[in-house]
Amino acid sequence: MNFDELAALESEAGTHPEPVEIDRTDVGVRIVYTLLFALILSVLESLIFAVVAYQLVYSLITQRLPGERVQTFANGAVAYFRQILRYVSHNDSVIPFPFSDFPQPLQPSRPAYAYTAADDGSEETSV
Repeated sequence: MNFDELAALESEAGTHPEPVEIDRTDVGVRIVYTLLFALILSVLESLIFAVVAYQLVYSLITQRLPGERVQTFANGAVAYFRQILRYVSHNDSVIPFPFSDFPQPLQPSRPAYAYTAADDGSEETSV
């Protein structure tokens, strides 16, 4: 039984079925993909860190939220990171992008916080 058939059984039953033997060839292929995506994860992690650092420095200097393009990029990178993590941890049998479609953002890009003026002249942060 291959990984796709096993995933179909899991989605039908809603739980894990009885232990099933998996073809060694499928396991070997999955090992190769997992090693490839582990490498992609490390690069993507550094990229996400760089985007976060940019957003924080930009906000600190300009006192504004980063542009929508940066937020959309970060949201897409996080969705891709999640897709890869689900695959390498055996929570999903669909091979991540570029072998499948790029994942949709988890939620629309929106500011994580907004500044509002309080009555006493100080600023308060609302989530």
